[in-house]
Amino acid sequence: METIVSAPAYERVTRWRDFERTAHGVRFRAQTDANTPVEISLEFVLPEVVRLRMRPGRLQAEGSDPAGAHLLVPEKWEPIPFMLSEEPDRIHLANHFLRLDVARDPWAIQVLDGAGKPVCREGSERTPHPPVDGEEMSKLTDLGFLRDAESGQVTVHEAFELAYDEDLYGLGEQFDRINRVGRRFELWATDACGISRRATYKNVPFLWSSRGYGLFVNTTFRVTFDLGTVSLLTYSFTHEGPELDAFLIYGPEPVAILRRYCDLTGYAPVPPRWSFGLWMSRCGYQNRDQVEQVVDGLRQHDIPCDVIHLDPWWMGEPTNWCSLQWDEERFPNPSQMIEHLRERGLRLCLWENPYVAEEAPIFEEGRARGYFVQNEDGEPYVIQAWSEVVPPVAVVDFTNPEAVAWWQSLHRPLLEQGVAVFKTDFGEAAPEDGVYHNGMSGRQVHNLYPLLYNRAVFEVTEEVTGRGLVWSRSGWADSQRTPTCWGGDPFTDFPYMANQLRAALSLGLSGVPFYSHDIGGFFGRPDPELYVRRAQFGLFSPHSRCHGTTPREPW
Repeated sequence: METIVSAPAYERVTRWRDFERTAHGVRFRAQTDANTPVEISLEFVLPEVVRLRMRPGRLQAEGSDPAGAHLLVPEKWEPIPFMLSEEPDRIHLANHFLRLDVARDPWAIQVLDGAGKPVCREGSERTPHPPVDGEEMSKLTDLGFLRDAESGQVTVHEAFELAYDEDLYGLGEQFDRINRVGRRFELWATDACGISRRATYKNVPFLWSSRGYGLFVNTTFRVTFDLGTVSLLTYSFTHEGPELDAFLIYGPEPVAILRRYCDLTGYAPVPPRWSFGLWMSRCGYQNRDQVEQVVDGLRQHDIPCDVIHLDPWWMGEPTNWCSLQWDEERFPNPSQMIEHLRERGLRLCLWENPYVAEEAPIFEEGRARGYFVQNEDGEPYVIQAWSEVVPPVAVVDFTNPEAVAWWQSLHRPLLEQGVAVFKTDFGEAAPEDGVYHNGMSGRQVHNLYPLLYNRAVFEVTEEVTGRGLVWSRSGWADSQRTPTCWGGDPFTDFPYMANQLRAALSLGLSGVPFYSHDIGGFFGRPDPELYVRRAQFGLFSPHSRCHGTTPREPW
């Protein structure tokens, strides 16, 4: 007999029953159209920032989310003075900058500025009959949630009105046009294998509107934004997880929105001065002789350069990746090599990724001590992070403080030897079904993983050298705290250069000020015109690196 599995039922918040005043705002006891009790809070966490939380049942206690220890949004806030007034059908919260009007039945939130001008309003569209896809429009455009009857898994949803002339910007490193309206984005860290698809390395669940406000969704779960696609009159976001946690950020100027977003998530420290010079690289220099030939060429051609980068072959064959140990047959006497580079005004950057090949010399130590993400049998979760040419690898578990300390201990001798910075490549492959030390699900860790990885390397670099720096590929909200990053692996063609420019602007509009990309492009051999144009683009970017699968030295 065939088993019929029913789709999860969508429940939308329809009304609030009562409320109580809190130190920062109001907590509502509300209900859905299925009479499910829901708690909702609206709080002023900064004078121009409102936090909206919603959860079936009761809201989670502050500090009880295992992800909270890793994210930089504060758990505690200074009280913001506000006034509260009540009418039969609604309440009003107001400070000097913002006013919130919350209707009782049907539930609805409107945000106005201090002068009473509308800033944003929850989206709610009605349709007199189901559209052709069989869904009621209201179920796609109201505050609410889906609950899977079998697993109990909750997916939360919220929507806001979209004006006919409104533009939306942000969402991290996106490779298409800057105005996001009219498209759907799924934010999930991915090895994009290029820069021509919706998949991207550095998603940020933050966008801002030409109407003078921003929206930050405080989660590490997969987030889907429908920006005028389901309805032309609303945009919405959905993510797995039992609780919605979002921040509405009033500007109204774009620079003020970005500044207040960074007030929530942290500011980017200024990288070392030398990092703003030219970086010379290739995928990759195979031995010390090649490095010295490149350095000689730079000086012979009178090309200023501050950093030489070595891709994986500094560790030898792929079976040694990522042991963080020199292959001294390829690179004999690395301490002397680093000293000679410094005498010529050059610093050294080394490649890494957060995966360890099963044949690598450090694998057994990591396995025995539980430093890798595990499978259900308690063994290292092994993935194929590269092509079949590179052996399978285990994934370092950065939710384990001891694994973080171990990984940092592998960097410390290299930094003390004189290595200046590490290229923290990859980081997008944390398995969804892996078992993590801190008990978080893989679905919650996956987008968080780039933060934990880059932070571990950034902090040990700062400890030893006095200044933190990485050259990272993957990211999420808060990534601006660990500069810098580059834009992945484009082909050597003008359309890819255009996509790279869009990504650079997009990431900057998402609160990440320091960014770079491969001068010349990555895959292939650039023709002279493309190389010149990409050099112009690259040298006027915050950081500048020549890099690709073929030589990128400009001679």
